[in-house]
Amino acid sequence: AAKLADIPQIHFYGLDDTLISPAMSARFAGLADFKDLTRVAVPAGHDTGWQKAWPGLLQNYVLPMRERTEELRNHMP
Repeated sequence: AAKLADIPQIHFYGLDDTLISPAMSARFAGLADFKDLTRVAVPAGHDTGWQKAWPGLLQNYVLPMRERTEELRNHMP
């Protein structure tokens, strides 16, 4: 986890996921001092509910992060 601490990340986790629990996501987030980590609870199971949620996740989280990181890259020497 420490090797990933400087990479902007979004962790989506399913509230009804019985394989990878929300607690596992929280535990990973606590393994390092992440500079830019967003955790998002999704009303989904491990393999259900994601198709319905994905358009909103893209619009509200993925695309804004992509724009933000591209701006940072463009201003690097």
